[in-house]
Amino acid sequence: FDILVSIAYSLILAPLFLTVSRLLKLPLWPIAVMGVIAMAMADSAGRSNPILEMLSIALLGLAVGASMSLPSRSKPALVALVVAYVVHLAAIAVWNSPFSLQIVAVCLNLLLIHAIALHGGTDRLMQRRVVRLGEYSLFSYILQIITLQFLLRLLPGTSLDGLAAAIPFFITLAVVIGAVELCAFARERSSVVNRAYRLVFA
Repeated sequence: FDILVSIAYSLILAPLFLTVSRLLKLPLWPIAVMGVIAMAMADSAGRSNPILEMLSIALLGLAVGASMSLPSRSKPALVALVVAYVVHLAAIAVWNSPFSLQIVAVCLNLLLIHAIALHGGTDRLMQRRVVRLGEYSLFSYILQIITLQFLLRLLPGTSLDGLAAAIPFFITLAVVIGAVELCAFARERSSVVNRAYRLVFA
């Protein structure tokens, strides 16, 4: 649940950072870089704070989204991404996952998802379902936690080793996809449901 606290703080602070950036005519990059450097120094000194670390990553993402376009569908960009990803996996194998490598991992994973989305398109059934889940990401995440907690209490002491571990995964996946589709259907047909959803999640 720590990530939900960080998401909440990020949503509260994002408008503040954007307003300060606009009023002072200061790009978000310097603020984000200072936050990341401060957290990296704190981590190396053994004074890490998970919530502040996630907030600094969120601020970095806000800065990137506000001022940078993502790479195109070119082959050199894809090759560079694959090479960087392999190097980052090797670095994690050697140094585990200090905060500085977590920053690299977040950026590379998001770029990889972006590259897959560019090559996969959005016009097929599976791709449309993935896009829909992305549109309802916070709703899906909370529902995922609720479903897993329910399954945990429904099957106390049950050992799910090997292939059996896939059972809660597929149950949760089906519940989340079904609930997202139902929510989207209800929003399209009811202004009350749409306003309630936007009040809570938008």
